Amino acid sequence: MYEFYFTFRSVTQAQAALVTLTQAGLRSTLVRIPKKLSQIGCGYALKLSAEDGYAAAATLRRESVKFNRCFKADSDGQMEEVYL
Repeated sequence: MYEFYFTFRSVTQAQAALVTLTQAGLRSTLVRIPKKLSQIGCGYALKLSAEDGYAAAATLRRESVKFNRCFKADSDGQMEEVYL
């Protein structure tokens, strides 16, 4: 199984996205960007299950909530950038 991480430049942007996703019935968790992604700089991310990742991307775009990038993390801890 895998998870998605949507990254944001500020905690305020991440919190706004969290509220938007919660109102859409999607469950996410606000976290600091994982250490494996630290090369992209400091920031915050929303962590979502594999089932909710695609719906979250569509919801954020529809509601004009901008995220920086999206990463897919597998059970081995490997992360790769994905374009949803």
